[in-house]
Amino acid sequence: MKTTKLLKYSGLAVAAAAILGLAGNYMAGQTVGDLFDMVTPNANVKSEKANEVYLANREDLISGYKKGGNAIAAAYTDWKAASTAPEKTGDIHSGRYMMTFVNPAGHDEYVKFKSTGAEMPIGTKIAKETFMLKGSGKFRPSPLFTMEKVGVEKAPETGGWLYGRVNAKGRNMPTGQKFCHSCHEAFSGQDSLGYPAREFRLGYEARDENAAPVAVAAGDAKRGADVFQTCASCHNIGEDAANAFGPVLTNVVGRKAGSFPGYKYSASLNKAGEEGLVWTEQKLFEWLEEPSAFLRSHLGDDSATSKMPIGFEDEQTRNDVIAFLASQGTSSETPPAEASAELSHGDTPSMQMAEAITAEPDDIDDLPHVRQKLVAPPFLPEHTQKAETGPRVVEIELVVEEKRWTLDSQGTEIIALTYNGSIPAPMMVVHQGDWVELTLKNPSTNAMVHNIDLHAATGALGGAALTTISPGEETVLRFEATKSGVFLYHCAPEGSMTPYHVTHGMTGAIMVLPREGLSDGDGNALTYDKAYYVGENDFYVPRDENGKFKTYNAAGEDLVDWIKAAHSLTPTHVVFNGRVGALTGEGAMTADVGDTVLFVHMQGNRDTRPHLIGGHGDYVWEEGAFINPPMRDLETWFVRGGSVGAALYTFRQPGVYAYLNHNLIEAVEFGAAGHVVVGGEWNDRLMRRSYRGPIRGE
Repeated sequence: MKTTKLLKYSGLAVAAAAILGLAGNYMAGQTVGDLFDMVTPNANVKSEKANEVYLANREDLISGYKKGGNAIAAAYTDWKAASTAPEKTGDIHSGRYMMTFVNPAGHDEYVKFKSTGAEMPIGTKIAKETFMLKGSGKFRPSPLFTMEKVGVEKAPETGGWLYGRVNAKGRNMPTGQKFCHSCHEAFSGQDSLGYPAREFRLGYEARDENAAPVAVAAGDAKRGADVFQTCASCHNIGEDAANAFGPVLTNVVGRKAGSFPGYKYSASLNKAGEEGLVWTEQKLFEWLEEPSAFLRSHLGDDSATSKMPIGFEDEQTRNDVIAFLASQGTSSETPPAEASAELSHGDTPSMQMAEAITAEPDDIDDLPHVRQKLVAPPFLPEHTQKAETGPRVVEIELVVEEKRWTLDSQGTEIIALTYNGSIPAPMMVVHQGDWVELTLKNPSTNAMVHNIDLHAATGALGGAALTTISPGEETVLRFEATKSGVFLYHCAPEGSMTPYHVTHGMTGAIMVLPREGLSDGDGNALTYDKAYYVGENDFYVPRDENGKFKTYNAAGEDLVDWIKAAHSLTPTHVVFNGRVGALTGEGAMTADVGDTVLFVHMQGNRDTRPHLIGGHGDYVWEEGAFINPPMRDLETWFVRGGSVGAALYTFRQPGVYAYLNHNLIEAVEFGAAGHVVVGGEWNDRLMRRSYRGPIRGE
């Protein structure tokens, strides 16, 4: 059976947006309190209690929104509500409670809650108050989310809607229009409206608890495949499908809830699975009507929520979708992905693996511990070339920083994803046989999930399977440096997020020196006077219809556009150390005649051909493995994409040397070049010019 791979560009944007509630989690404009609230546990309270606290604090909430003079914030308190009480939204909006109001131009149409064929009139304005309940139920204000229908002529890329946010102190917050719409467009039949859950809608009539549930009936799998296009914003299905924002749905009929390997389910769905919920066709039929409502009923817990933001009210539509899902099973009882999930580099590995790893003390903890202070490239941290002691534990800390980054002198900007704020990420240096104890931190001011895959490490996808963390979390990983050489490390969250993170700056290198230092392969020691670390990165910056580079306000906002640019396999920038010209001028590498310099060259994604114009590679570990004899006297060497190479050269002449990628188009036109400025006395025996002038003899 061929895989039905239905994840679309818009779905990838949903994946990025919804992983952490990014639709309402841009860093810019958030109050410190709101950022803190998004990474601290929510209170577990009943709906009635949440409404009681909301009503007691609503006056202050409104007052805060109105402080900045936003037009919708000033007017919405005169509009009618479209929901009867605040609804806890789950992951899509970081677990906030939300209360919806619609202006007179759109209220009557909105409260029809059409699942298909909805079309809101121009001039509709929507305001959604949000708040969180923390600890034992402490009220914490959150932003006011707004939508305004202006028509496709004015907002062609967002279905005619303008999105906005006002923080709890009245400040207008930067809002990525396409980023917000990447979630809302999943509600295409609802004119991009994410309605309140059914039991919170105006006019909702609760079903008679004593009435028999509506039974699943025969469906049309072909029609279900068409409907599944909406589900494909989050899910893949088929024999070799991979997790996206939602889990793989191959063989979902008959599967225990919350059990597909590699996917991080909501706490509520995990609990349902632990209590024995199995996805029969009947249970799927009930779930698809309103996922969060299903969980609240099934668990008897008013605070239960689902990550799935949409449902299908129409019974036949649900039957058709279930018929399609049932047709997509495999011939095996165990989905192929069950066995391969932990081996697939592109998808989040099974969390069961992480949970099985313990932190019990062992004999390695008794070894000497040293803390390595990382430094910004092109420099290496302080280290000895030969190990001066026995094996030890080297403690290293990396902090993820999502930040605005300028790539060139024309001001081309991206929202870079970095370790410790630099591109490339800092070099780590240890000796073979040492252990690395790496602390990885993802501050709450970030928007995305991050982890680390270290090519020097053994097992668990290089550590990626054990280090995936959300904003506000940290993790500690220990691994043994068993092989000497220079190795890549990079972020590898899941699916398309892996190349996305790599091509937004999250690549670095670790050097594992032999305990006796470098050698020439014949037993002779090799040493260096200086060492430089060159990180080569390729970037794919989207352009607008006029060919100009686009700018974005938050990590992940460019995902849809980036996918299109990246699929061309043609980078817009290929640079050394994060920027065109980063290693020239004041940033140039330096040396003196007689210095032996080690150049470590990293490329996380594409092949490259380092060349030192005016010099050579005296000793070159092209593949990065120090156990292998180095090649000698190379003019140009080859570093494979996804690896790190190293070369030693002793400078014999002064001057400015160009160190570049000898794909000269990439060096000159794209930026993959730097300089080495060498001081000292000129040696005429090596080179001299004896004449310059007019052509003689003419």
